Amino acid sequence: LYARRGQSGQKAMRLFFLLILLTAMMGVIYYDGRWRRIPNFITFPLLAVGALAQFLSHGWSGVYLSMAGMTVGAGILLPVYLLGGLGGGDVKLAAAVGASVGVRLIGSVLFFTALSGGLLALWWIYRQNSALRWLPQTSLQEPALSDTLPYGWAIAIGTMLTLGIHPLEVWL
Repeated sequence: LYARRGQSGQKAMRLFFLLILLTAMMGVIYYDGRWRRIPNFITFPLLAVGALAQFLSHGWSGVYLSMAGMTVGAGILLPVYLLGGLGGGDVKLAAAVGASVGVRLIGSVLFFTALSGGLLALWWIYRQNSALRWLPQTSLQEPALSDTLPYGWAIAIGTMLTLGIHPLEVWL
C-alpha cells in the first residue's frame, strides 16, 4: 500500500509540473505573439520549478540533469542570439525548458523546435505574400513587429511535441 501511495504521489507531482510547463508555454505563445518578448517572469520561475521537479524526482542527480539540460538548451541557441538571429528571451526560454525536461530530452525539444521553426518561417513568408519583403534591414531600421518571427512559438511547439511523444516517466 505504501509503495502504491508513493507511486500515486509521484504521478500527481509529475502531472502538476506538466501543467506548470504547459501553462508557461501558453504564456510564451501569448507574449511572444503579441509583443515579441518572452518575459523573465515566465522563464526564471520555469527554470527554478524545472530544477526543483528534477530534484524531487531524482535527487541530486536530477539537479545535474537539470543544469546540463539548461546548459545544452541555452548553449545551442546562444550563437544564433550572438549573431542577431534570436532574442535573449528565446535563449532564456530554451535554458528554462532544458532545466525542466533535463539533458535526456533537450535534444528532442531542440529537434522539434528547429522543425517547427522552419515550418513556421515558411508560413510566415507565405503570410507576408512575398519573400521579397524579407530583405535585410539596415542597422538604423527597426523591423515592424509584423515582420518578425516569434521564435518562442517554435520553442513552445517543440516542447509540447516532445512531451506529447515521451511519457511522463521519461522526462521527469
